[in-house]
Amino acid sequence: MILQSDFSAKPVITIGHITDLKARSVTIISNITTTENSPPVDSIHWSKNGSVIPVLEIPDKYQHLQDEKRILCILKINELDAGSYKCVAKNLVGSSESESVRLGLPEISIEEETEGELTNNFTVKIVSIPSVFSVTWAKLVTTDPGSDYIPIDLTDPIYSGTSCSTPFPKLVVRKSESPKQQMFKVIAENFIGQSEAIVGGQKSIPTQQELALKKQGKLNLNLTRQLAYAIFDYTIYNSKN
Repeated sequence: MILQSDFSAKPVITIGHITDLKARSVTIISNITTTENSPPVDSIHWSKNGSVIPVLEIPDKYQHLQDEKRILCILKINELDAGSYKCVAKNLVGSSESESVRLGLPEISIEEETEGELTNNFTVKIVSIPSVFSVTWAKLVTTDPGSDYIPIDLTDPIYSGTSCSTPFPKLVVRKSESPKQQMFKVIAENFIGQSEAIVGGQKSIPTQQELALKKQGKLNLNLTRQLAYAIFDYTIYNSKN
């Protein structure tokens, strides 16, 4: 008779993913293993945000590739597919969850901003599931609040060296041809939606109201400091008397 205590461990799950831009799909692949003395895997299912996915009930959205339950294909990706996906495998010892694969908007971070002798250079990092299918660099038309951004012409010598290649798009701007405070924006789009980040110039152009509030804040801070000093001086005076 084999007791459960003789079994060494639950299943171990590693996971990966592939985006098919042409098919507008994401395939999540799990690799499920058990140790030598562990019982075999007896069930596998997938979850989205903690809820079991009824794969066989929605064949136009989910499929097990080649009838393999360890492979989940998500079809016709759109914004409703955003969420965290996990593979769950169970044996007689217990169940294990994979790390989550999160589908969502592209995540953009400023990787590097450098100033060369002739150019300003900006590199961003894009992390995205599903993969990004479009990256665009745009510039602010004017420095007025609410001004529009327009896509830059990558064939223009001003931007020679600029790249839209992921995961590290790069913007190169010749100093002599671009205003010092010129602002730019990178726009990344996947099947869930689009994200953007601003580089260069002033990251935020304050409105007149914001400037007035900032000035009022400084006045309030000065008054607070003056009051604190007055209380301090009064306390010292009383302690001496």
